Amino acid sequence: MLDRSALLLRLAREWEERGAYAAAIKCLMPVCDDAGELPTVTAAARLHLARLLLAHFDNVGHAKSALLAAEQDLRQMQGNHLLKCEVCDALVLANQRLGAVQAEADALQAGLKACRAGATSKDKEALVRWQAYFQFKLVEHALTHRGQEAAAEALEQLGAGGDAAAQHPTGKPASPSHRTGPQLSALEQALALFCRATLHLAAGEPGAASDVIGQVNPLIPLASAGSDVLKKQLTAHYSVLYIAMAAAAGRINELSQDPSGNIQLLMSLHQLLGEVAGQPWGYAWLPPPAIAALGSLLHASLLRSLGKGALAATHLLAAQEAVEQQLTALRINMEASEADLGMQAIWQGRIYCHLRVLVAEQQVLQALGASRFAQAAEQLAALTALLDRFPSLLHDCVPATQMLLGHYAHSLGHYAEACTYFKAVLASDAAPLHDTALLAAALAELQADAGPAGLRTATDLLEQRGLTELPHVLSLPVHDRTAALVCNALRAQRTGDDSNARIQLTKALKAAHAHLGNTQMVAQVLNLLAPMQAGKGDRSGAEQMLTSSTTLAKSAGDLPTLLTASRALLRIFSGGPGEEERASKQHAYVERKAGELAAAVAAAQSAPCHAALLTWRPAVKA
Repeated sequence: MLDRSALLLRLAREWEERGAYAAAIKCLMPVCDDAGELPTVTAAARLHLARLLLAHFDNVGHAKSALLAAEQDLRQMQGNHLLKCEVCDALVLANQRLGAVQAEADALQAGLKACRAGATSKDKEALVRWQAYFQFKLVEHALTHRGQEAAAEALEQLGAGGDAAAQHPTGKPASPSHRTGPQLSALEQALALFCRATLHLAAGEPGAASDVIGQVNPLIPLASAGSDVLKKQLTAHYSVLYIAMAAAAGRINELSQDPSGNIQLLMSLHQLLGEVAGQPWGYAWLPPPAIAALGSLLHASLLRSLGKGALAATHLLAAQEAVEQQLTALRINMEASEADLGMQAIWQGRIYCHLRVLVAEQQVLQALGASRFAQAAEQLAALTALLDRFPSLLHDCVPATQMLLGHYAHSLGHYAEACTYFKAVLASDAAPLHDTALLAAALAELQADAGPAGLRTATDLLEQRGLTELPHVLSLPVHDRTAALVCNALRAQRTGDDSNARIQLTKALKAAHAHLGNTQMVAQVLNLLAPMQAGKGDRSGAEQMLTSSTTLAKSAGDLPTLLTASRALLRIFSGGPGEEERASKQHAYVERKAGELAAAVAAAQSAPCHAALLTWRPAVKA
């Protein structure tokens, strides 16, 4: 015959299985309050109660109190290491939702302590898995609250002597004194490699990320341990990181496309997600809707770069709809503020809040690239207002937004304001954006002043980070490398060194075409090369370059680049014998496009939000 506590615990499980969570809690409460019951029984009841409260009720404080009481119960007992781990894990979750950062870290350390205490017990094999789990959570905690360097250190501690994860994310071997982690399973090794690759990408190190990602693929069959679902989930994770790496490393043209122009690997990602829909994910990562939204965002970004604006817009809309759907399901109103929503709602939906910002960033880039400046102004106003309402949650998004504001100001000819934004990014802790921001600032200085002062200021900026030295420039990630080559070509051209300028522009053109697949950059470099080609007497070659630039810019709706190419063509036609008719038609075309660009700029400058966008400053982080 069951005793009273055992009966109540069984009834609680039965009510839970039926979805009657309040009834389950009523069964658990008497056991939790029974001072005469064994500590292990009351601890298990309190853990069960806390899990119900965390999963189904907005009562995190009560859940944490129950867990702390369970933790106190278990301190009286030897052994029970697995139960202690479960209590610590639930405490981590409760503290996350309460925003109790230090208490979350303490709970993780308590979990590791329980694992070490049971290292020679009958549960030692299970405790090895728990130890790896808690150390993975410490990596996540470090990345969230202390940055990439702290996360890298935590990941080094995860490595066990000799396994695939026993290496610092920078590529250095883990020091023997730090190899205190468990011997990792094949799945854990794959996840550790995923972590390392993610940290490399976040640090702007796509080459290092590529090396790590290459180690994961052979591990996937072993890591999935015969589970087809887990294999597909790991493959989906691999696909996201591989695409992100390829984009960052300038290997876009390696990504094959289907007959419709979509990138096949990203289409396969969505197929994989469909095949595992409804299945629990085999390890802690992003929720499947977030993975799908991220895949659509990557797709939109890559296709926009490749000059496929209409197709990119389709994927961007899909990402936006997926994010909005999840925010609605989580009852997160992005028009509210951090204080209005509360920590629990923010914690549950934080990934979708960040994805919403990424959607907005892509929308701005899409509008700027198509010369829809007034639309970009509206989107930037909404984005900056969002950052103002969530100064803590979205603090890390500020530098990227400042880059967008700088590009907006530059596009409208406000070069001083653009430089202010780019220099603000340089002063931020967003190290992967520092070279990008400096190059953008130097270009704005060159645009603002065509004389010696502009050249001197731009040169001084570039020299701050060694970006005038060709060997260093050629070692940069391909996006920054291409921009640096263009900046230095403009500097060379200003000093009359057309030969050096042509060499650097040729390298930039090769990178933009062969590695980035960036049609806008290709068109802009062709516009710079064509006059040099004409100056050498190759009028036909220059015309071919400008015709290609015109085609690319027209397809993208890039009016500034189109107008530059069209004016250069007009100069070629105007100087050639028998070209009067072509020159006349070209003159009319230039006038029409100049009018369209002027109207687009005027529409943005007359927008109510325009002035504020030139002077925006981020809210102070709470």
